[in-house]
Amino acid sequence: MSRRVSARPVVGTVRLDRRTKDLVKRLQPGDVAVIDHRDLDPVAAEGLIAAGIAAVVNVSQSISGRYPNGGPIRLLRAGIPLLDRATPSPSTSSRRGRRSAWREGRSGAPRSS
Repeated sequence: MSRRVSARPVVGTVRLDRRTKDLVKRLQPGDVAVIDHRDLDPVAAEGLIAAGIAAVVNVSQSISGRYPNGGPIRLLRAGIPLLDRATPSPSTSSRRGRRSAWREGRSGAPRSS
């Protein structure tokens, strides 16, 4: 079964932290959460969902196969896009706290309409 990927970009303020539980405390509705969380667990996913974020960019594997975990499916069921195993770019830290647009492998400053 294939899903159609939306061409609509996700636009939000980038917030990042190596520890998801620390990041969740600072997230605002509409933010793009950049995390480094291998085997994203359901508790972390529920915290991200409760924050009302626009998307999650994970630099690690959300599912490594070491054990079953339900975090990624919870995000997707909540309608939150998840970009997995994203390679951090040198400019990622420079985008911290700035609005950014994410679309199928591309990121950058949002375009004005």
